[in-house]
Amino acid sequence: MEIKVDLSEVFDGEEPLSIEEAIKHEVIRSLTAKIKQGIEKQVQCEVSRVINEELAKAVQEQMPTIINDLLNAEYVMVSRYGDVQGMTTFRKELVKVITENMVYKKTQYASDRNAFTKAVDEVIAENVKTFQAEFNSLVTTEFAKESLAHAVAVLKKKLGIDVK
Repeated sequence: MEIKVDLSEVFDGEEPLSIEEAIKHEVIRSLTAKIKQGIEKQVQCEVSRVINEELAKAVQEQMPTIINDLLNAEYVMVSRYGDVQGMTTFRKELVKVITENMVYKKTQYASDRNAFTKAVDEVIAENVKTFQAEFNSLVTTEFAKESLAHAVAVLKKKLGIDVK
């Protein structure tokens, strides 16, 4: 810790201080300033923490009602040219848009497909892969059985073994 003593306080002034008193005053002033800074920083951190906690708690408590109010609040729809198109709610418009997009449209380009079409195509592709794997397994098994049975029958016939 560095202590700077103003010698004008020691030699000049109405009541000159001794060097010990000047050092004592400077040490007290310096320590008081450092303690004050530490306390201010600690208080600031604690206040920020409490504000953040209370804000998060308030948002968590109020969010369902805010969202519900936003979904049900009526507003006037206006076209891009400023024509009034009537009253509606966000909930009605959301239902309308979802209903319009829940249509399967097969398009030439994948980028033109809507989310519903993509989801249906993915489900179908997955089910076709599963079916194809099972089908190939069954066909391979049956083909092997029939091929083996036919080979045995042909060998029996060539060898003159009675086939019944």
